[in-house]
Amino acid sequence: MKFSSPEVLCISSCALFITGNPVVASIFLGLGVVGAIFRVGMEMQEKQAQDKVVEEAKQGFSELGSSLGAILGAMADTAEDKTAK
Repeated sequence: MKFSSPEVLCISSCALFITGNPVVASIFLGLGVVGAIFRVGMEMQEKQAQDKVVEEAKQGFSELGSSLGAILGAMADTAEDKTAK
């Protein structure tokens, strides 16, 4: 589990609520929640970028396989033409 600024802010807000500072505690809680939301958004964006790279690599390998199959098929056709004569 990641334990960074948003979590520290939320824990600090709990301590501030207990000690009787609701205004500062509310600010800390709000900042902690907003920070956590931004972090999740950035993680999702990174995952989408990685998925896009993987998908492009799969497509490239698929095209490579198709090209290789076409080349080998053409070579087989020319070999058959030479043996038929």
